[in-house]
Amino acid sequence: MRIHRTRSNDSTFELNLAPFLDIIISVIPLLLLSVAFIHVKMIAAPTPQVVSEDNLKKPPVPEASIVLRISKVNGFEFAVTDVKGKLMTTNIALSNGILNFDALLTTAIKIKETYPNISSVQLSPNADVSFDEIIKVMDRVRHKDKVSELLFPDVTFATIGG
Repeated sequence: MRIHRTRSNDSTFELNLAPFLDIIISVIPLLLLSVAFIHVKMIAAPTPQVVSEDNLKKPPVPEASIVLRISKVNGFEFAVTDVKGKLMTTNIALSNGILNFDALLTTAIKIKETYPNISSVQLSPNADVSFDEIIKVMDRVRHKDKVSELLFPDVTFATIGG
């Protein structure tokens, strides 16, 4: 009977990694390039709430609303519609040709004192208002001071005027 020997060239073989490395070298730059074009944005969408049938049958309570129009020509204009549908407007003129943010804050405080239950403001900026100015308006309308209580924390955008 013959003794079964293993061949020396069977136990050592060479692994060809060249095709695998070619795939890696071509796929990684493609993935990195595709990441540069993807922008992940957070969409603030409220989740549905469990509502009892009694709450669904109740008629909706009309609420007051505040619209803040911003223009480089006319300045600020607060348009407050109360529960009865009455419209009250307050204009804040420009100060030396620029938007008057201090008067905006004092007017927002007065409106908050008149309507303490309102927490939202709709911004309606004209096309001539820069992005930085819109951000300043949003910051001024949200807080009385940098650390104190909130005025109108829910700032949304209305239709943008032209």
